[in-house]
Amino acid sequence: MYPMYKTTFYNVVNPLFEAFLNFVYPPVCLICNIHLNRGGLVCDVCWDEFPKIPAANDNGSVMPVRGLTVISVWQYSEEIQKLIHEMKYFRKRSLAARLGDRMAAAIDSQRQWQDFDVIVPVPLYRTRLRERGYNQSYYLARAVAERWNKPVEGNMLKRIRPTVSQSRLSAKERWSNVENAFRANGSAEIAGRRILLVDDVCTTGATLGACAEALLDAGATSVWGLTAARA
Repeated sequence: MYPMYKTTFYNVVNPLFEAFLNFVYPPVCLICNIHLNRGGLVCDVCWDEFPKIPAANDNGSVMPVRGLTVISVWQYSEEIQKLIHEMKYFRKRSLAARLGDRMAAAIDSQRQWQDFDVIVPVPLYRTRLRERGYNQSYYLARAVAERWNKPVEGNMLKRIRPTVSQSRLSAKERWSNVENAFRANGSAEIAGRRILLVDDVCTTGATLGACAEALLDAGATSVWGLTAARA
């Protein structure tokens, strides 16, 4: 089930305006600035050169966090940081779709990471969602879901209080910042389900861990985490 985000004038017009600009001014790669003939925001060469974390079957990309195990695809390099910044703060939904698809593709061969029932994006608090206009984690989750033919439940988990940005906090402060910040939707079918959480970046795992605790407390059988990058 997709989340019931409010449709705003910007959300409707911006994708059309972006498509118009791409037609009039052919886009260039965000990383190397070469012209892109097939659309998109990053060239194939740059995609392939982003530093990946070693494969899951080598245990290089797997990190245990409270209540779940997290797998991340790329190292949090300057290039990946730029993509995530563009996606989050400049509403580049097409970039979120491409990132999500490549996140899923990177672990296509790891069947244990597809042994779940539903994909859940890490939610934003309602005021942050209004400010940004969309939740980038939801579009990452939707791209992963489309590749693996899995359902997305955008309303299964809610952020029930605002939190400050994690970026400037210590590891201990990060856990305190998100403690009890999430609550499972009581009307959602959570009990007995195996859930994959999706987010953009994992640093200490505090946010994903807090989400997992809420879902496990609501009866989820197991929770995994998948992120684009690990800082």
